[in-house]
Amino acid sequence: MFLLSNTGEGDPPDNSVEFIKSLKGKADREIDYSRVRFTVFGLGNTQYQFYNKTAKVVDELLEKLKATRVYKLGLGDNNASLEDDYVEWRNDLWPQIKKISQEVLVYQPSPVIHSEERLPTEADAPNLASWRFVKTDKKAFNLNEEFTGEYDLEFLTRGYLRSQPALIRSINEVRQNNSDGSSILIEIEPLKDQKYKTAGNLALYPENDPEIVEKVAKHFNLDMDAIFDV
Repeated sequence: MFLLSNTGEGDPPDNSVEFIKSLKGKADREIDYSRVRFTVFGLGNTQYQFYNKTAKVVDELLEKLKATRVYKLGLGDNNASLEDDYVEWRNDLWPQIKKISQEVLVYQPSPVIHSEERLPTEADAPNLASWRFVKTDKKAFNLNEEFTGEYDLEFLTRGYLRSQPALIRSINEVRQNNSDGSSILIEIEPLKDQKYKTAGNLALYPENDPEIVEKVAKHFNLDMDAIFDV
């Protein structure tokens, strides 16, 4: 499920630029998109010339790559009521997701971290594309250092690793009636050496409970000190 907004005049947001390039790139034609199931909802505004362009482009590209659209394209208009558009779009979404999930044989990936000498093949997972752990020769890195060279970090990962801990003063629901949605007001202690400019963005990055992470790793027999790609 893709929830896609726009920046400027129909440009994709920063964290989707590389994804859209990969859909357009010739190299990715080696991927069997016929096994990909997708649906797209766009977050746009009819005040702009290229209304919901990013969502429309991704929906079109995935269709051209023979991916299977499991639910209709939805377009939200922030010039009217984005939330109402989303609520209307999602009405039949979950029954459809439930229906197709019952038709798919779920592949349970191996908990073993594979080496480069023995990567999983199609025979290991004949029904669905799956994830796998692949050991790498990369060295461990210091989370407090900048990342260059061998570490091609995803956009959100870079933001998370460069973020600062913040003290939340309060969290309050601002709607009187939140039966059809919720709007939260979060007051945050000012961050050290951080300056806010007009129209600036603030991202909040939650952290996983270390105890839960350790339980998951133990369940899948994963080495918490191993360096691997997914």
